[in-house]
Amino acid sequence: MTTSAPSSSSISGLHAYGHADLVRELLRSHRQLPADQLSSVVSSLSDELLRYDEDITALEAQLARLVSERAVLRSLHTDCGSLLAPIRRLPSEILAEIFALNLPPSAILDELEDGYQEGAFDVLAHSPLLAISQVCARWHAIAMGTPAL
Repeated sequence: MTTSAPSSSSISGLHAYGHADLVRELLRSHRQLPADQLSSVVSSLSDELLRYDEDITALEAQLARLVSERAVLRSLHTDCGSLLAPIRRLPSEILAEIFALNLPPSAILDELEDGYQEGAFDVLAHSPLLAISQVCARWHAIAMGTPAL
């Protein structure tokens, strides 16, 4: 990963790099800078740091917004993929036949017709057909609208 000088959106950041040469020279030479000039350099660098902090905060907020928008787009993309699923193109009659394969055994249905039998309602309550009818509105309409089911 390479780093570079501040972007053109932060031209004032280039000013801080000019101070870097001065500070390095002073550190190497042990020369003294007048207090007011040194104070001006420190103040300028502090202002520059503050501007960078503000830019970073703004960019972090923008990044958070973009991440959130991306999550919404990803969810929408997934939903659109579901619209293309082959199961959505099956005719209702074929789905009804598939659902019929998940009916509880006829012995349980006979018990229910004869009157309450312990456990029979529990089997129906946990029947795959009940689960199938809760998948989507279309499957519910097919399951409830097919007399054989």
